[in-house]
Amino acid sequence: MSNTTKKFVSMMVFTFIFVVISFSQTVTYLKIGYVNFEKTVESYYKWKDLEVSYQIDLNYYQGKINEMEQQFSDLQSSGASPEVLQQNLQQLQTRVNQYQQALQDEYQQKMANIASEVTIKISQYAKENGYDLILNEIGVVYYNPELDLTDKIIEYLNENKN
Repeated sequence: MSNTTKKFVSMMVFTFIFVVISFSQTVTYLKIGYVNFEKTVESYYKWKDLEVSYQIDLNYYQGKINEMEQQFSDLQSSGASPEVLQQNLQQLQTRVNQYQQALQDEYQQKMANIASEVTIKISQYAKENGYDLILNEIGVVYYNPELDLTDKIIEYLNENKN
């Protein structure tokens, strides 16, 4: 082997070793976790507070509906005309629909806000704990239960409860 060939082979071996060492140092391992989003949201103290508020409002509206039904029943018992009964029944149905819509409008937005807050908190947790990727039940076919961060995220969410 000539000197030039030896130098070339040596240079190629050195380059190959350098590339292998460089590559092995740049290989990054992803830290991946899994969160059961539904369980996390439902375990968040703000969600539980919202459920209590919803139940109070639902009971309030149900009380109003019960009063109106009683008035309708009294009207029937008093021998009101079919026209008056029909008009009163339509008013009752309209009011029930309004109450349902009011509850839905109010709580749908509040629920969306809490879900958004949980998503933000999960992102914060991931950054603080060095996670590169957090998956939820929607996009996962299988996950190793060791990757499940659900309980840790729930604890993280509820640690600042006042």
